[in-house]
Amino acid sequence: MSNPDAHIVKRFTSLVLERHPGGVHLIRFTHGENRFDHTLLRHYSAALDLIEADNESSALVLTGSGRFFSNGLDLKWIKENNLDVGEFLATLGELIARVLVFPVPTVACINGHAFGGGLMLAMAHDYRVMRCGKGWVCIPAIKLGIVLPE
Repeated sequence: MSNPDAHIVKRFTSLVLERHPGGVHLIRFTHGENRFDHTLLRHYSAALDLIEADNESSALVLTGSGRFFSNGLDLKWIKENNLDVGEFLATLGELIARVLVFPVPTVACINGHAFGGGLMLAMAHDYRVMRCGKGWVCIPAIKLGIVLPE
């Protein structure tokens, strides 16, 4: 957090929610490659709840940490927990739909690699910014044989 007037609203194990002057909220993924599992999705949803509860919210900014905005689904975690990829994608889809209609303007600051679901989440924001040469973006679902829900 570089702004001395900002404060941390809540630290989750996978992200941090900050509130900056003027009601601007920053969510920073802080979980390695920021791959999506139930914990990260639950924490992101809870952070959105806190932002919506703040009557002075004016904007939401989402970014990652390190080299990754988000490396998409945690397929290893999904396999280890015998989860259905389609069901997990439906959960992610609900979160993406929520971002699409979020009541304040949203910005995805793509700080690094954004793959699959991570890129889809970034694309759901009203605005997206990314520095040239700072990471790759792609949706590898077809090559991986993942069928996206309708």
